[in-house]
Amino acid sequence: MSKRLEILESALEDMKRENMSQWETYGSELSAGDMSGKEEKLERKIKKLKEEEEAQFIEDASQIIDN
Repeated sequence: MSKRLEILESALEDMKRENMSQWETYGSELSAGDMSGKEEKLERKIKKLKEEEEAQFIEDASQIIDN
């Protein structure tokens, strides 16, 4: 897993934790849609990067020559 992906996954976990804390504190005063929208956007970005890394790994593996 790339360092960039690790950082993004850590940021997502931090964001979810912070959003939950804010929701517990302020409740309906916050926009839940905005909070979850930002989480989903980051989740999609992480998923795309994982797919790109997996595709790259598969391409690299095809370069291996078995004897």
